[in-house]
Amino acid sequence: MQIDNQFELDTAFPVTLFSSNISIEKEGEKAQPFFNLNLVVAKDIPEVLYFKKIEFLIQKVVVRCDDELVLNFVYFSDLVMNILKTSFTGMNEIFVKESQIKNSYSSASIDYSHGEVSKNLITTIPDWKTEKLVLSKYQIYIKYYSSSPLFIKISFYSTMKLESNKGFNNFLKNFGLALNTIEGAPIKINALELRELVGTLNDIGYILKDRYMVRLKRNLLSILGASSLIGNPIQLVNNVSTGVKDFFYKPIEGFVEGPIEGGKGLVKGTGSLVKHTVHGTFGSTSSIFSSLSKGVLVLANDKDYMKQRENTNHKERPDNVLEGLGFGLKSAAKGFGSGVTGLVKMPVRGAKDKGFKGFLTGTFKGVTGLVVKPVSGAMDFISKTSEGIKNTAGSVEDIGLGSERIRLPRVFYSKDRIFKQFNELHSFSFNYLHKHKKLTSSDPFVEALVVCKDPIQILVICETKLMKIHTERDKVTLSVPMRCVKKIEKAEKMIILWIVDSNYRSSKVKIDIESDAIQDRLYNQFAEMFKY
Repeated sequence: MQIDNQFELDTAFPVTLFSSNISIEKEGEKAQPFFNLNLVVAKDIPEVLYFKKIEFLIQKVVVRCDDELVLNFVYFSDLVMNILKTSFTGMNEIFVKESQIKNSYSSASIDYSHGEVSKNLITTIPDWKTEKLVLSKYQIYIKYYSSSPLFIKISFYSTMKLESNKGFNNFLKNFGLALNTIEGAPIKINALELRELVGTLNDIGYILKDRYMVRLKRNLLSILGASSLIGNPIQLVNNVSTGVKDFFYKPIEGFVEGPIEGGKGLVKGTGSLVKHTVHGTFGSTSSIFSSLSKGVLVLANDKDYMKQRENTNHKERPDNVLEGLGFGLKSAAKGFGSGVTGLVKMPVRGAKDKGFKGFLTGTFKGVTGLVVKPVSGAMDFISKTSEGIKNTAGSVEDIGLGSERIRLPRVFYSKDRIFKQFNELHSFSFNYLHKHKKLTSSDPFVEALVVCKDPIQILVICETKLMKIHTERDKVTLSVPMRCVKKIEKAEKMIILWIVDSNYRSSKVKIDIESDAIQDRLYNQFAEMFKY
């Protein structure tokens, strides 16, 4: 089970949800299912939905998201709910009972006397937009309900890209800034077992919601404790306690099998203690200094620089000490450079926007940034170096095999971002061009065609650009703005584009095509786009 973030290709958390204990199938063993449901329904009692048993089990889950993704999800949910004009607990009827359809047809007047069906044939199938949910008319009886414990590990960070200052958006901005970054907050919801539940759909929903909310509220301290604002003490305690446990138990387990195994266990236990202690200590150090750096930057009030820093910090994660030093020095140099250049740019920008008042405000921001940004960069240096030391000790977090994308992100088509069936060639082409900075995630994609198979060459059509990827050379060998294409012609084994640049100079671009079918398809695609 894996859910990817499709809103942004270049994101710190490409996978939003995955199981944390995915295991590779061994010989004679099967991987455990992510979700298992056991549902037993009795149909012998009219006007009552009788569930003899409801049991379900969900494997451990890792959830990673940012505030932008959360807001997009909330916006999408609101959009769907507005379309349905209802809530989850009062959803309109979507499916019509078979008996209702039969009754509506039997009441219609059908005359075959003249070999034709009479115009009096009128069906009265209920409109799903106006009818109430059938379940809301029934009493629900659940004899036995059982859910397994739910284990969720949550990571969250603020992208600082949000501009709205109203309602939930403003709350989430403040919440994200207050908690800074949440890394691996362990959420545990104990198993729930209930018997003899009776009521309407709303009644049952309220009972279950109340029970789960009580269990969820008990995890509030875990969420706060995983915040980088206070150094993620939850992670520190978990790492140190795991190291201490291994230090004592590994030798004991080894000595049960013999003195040699006991010696190996002593070495393993000591190594685990050192590794977990270093990992936890420097992880907390990194989190604290990163939060201090972010807090200090608030004084400079340079939102553009803060967004850029936040984006860079979540993408540039050092794997070792050397990378940590490199990223740290880069952050420090960037802070110092931005502070110096801001001393000139801020007053000029302020004067352009708001005149003399803006000049004074810009001067204040520039002077403040000259002091604050180098300090922030120095703290980022300590943070990145500490993170590099932590990761050199080895990642001890068991996050499973699902933390990387199983497949490339899908493509959304045209300006309307139309959703279509997944196409591997389209996905590869779009992501290749995005990686090489030839396209952005918002460029309207149209088509991708293999015009040559040896070596493989892919022609990519967007509403703004036409590009060709040469896979053997690993480069983009053609890039033409669509607005410059004035005419297309078919020739033997090729398509000819007539180009007129901004200086009104004409030229021809020849695109070799091996297949006649691809040539016709490409020509028709251009003809549709330009209405030839």
